Amino acid sequence: MALELLESMPGHGLKPDAVTMSATISACGNGGQWEKALELLEPMPGRDLTPSTITMNAAICACEKGGQWEKALELIARIPGTTGRDPDLMAFTATMQCVIAAGQLQEGFKLLQILHKCGDGILIAASFPVHRALEVACALSGEVAMANDVKAIMDRCNLTSAGAVATFDLSGRQAITVNGLHEYV
Repeated sequence: MALELLESMPGHGLKPDAVTMSATISACGNGGQWEKALELLEPMPGRDLTPSTITMNAAICACEKGGQWEKALELIARIPGTTGRDPDLMAFTATMQCVIAAGQLQEGFKLLQILHKCGDGILIAASFPVHRALEVACALSGEVAMANDVKAIMDRCNLTSAGAVATFDLSGRQAITVNGLHEYV
């Protein structure tokens, strides 16, 4: 439906804008059409549209829902050059969930490096769910040393749960983390 509306706009004298494109990319992701979401993202500059952080997040979420961890990592790396801003917490959370679900724990560590390199103090302080998701995924995978490494990073940054909630799917097991305690569903 969203694609049909987008495609019909020019026939009604309407020109899609960044909001319209973001909403359509999000709808494609929610409908399991990650490929179409990425196809919509690419021609935006040709339409004199600059993808916003919201647009890029919608595309990353589409990749997450489609299990496309490599594409999600490519998109998060493109955010600064595309939007002129650093990735936000939503981008990091969706990308982390994507790499964890794919069992790509080393990629999760690379993602934390990106977060700490480009993130400001506020982003890092709010990033407990991103760190905690990787820590729990490492522990569930039997990678205790890796889990301890994440915990050490969290301690160094003084990251606390403070009401943080993170959910993710790891090999068919969903874990919910609330205030530093996790439960498997």
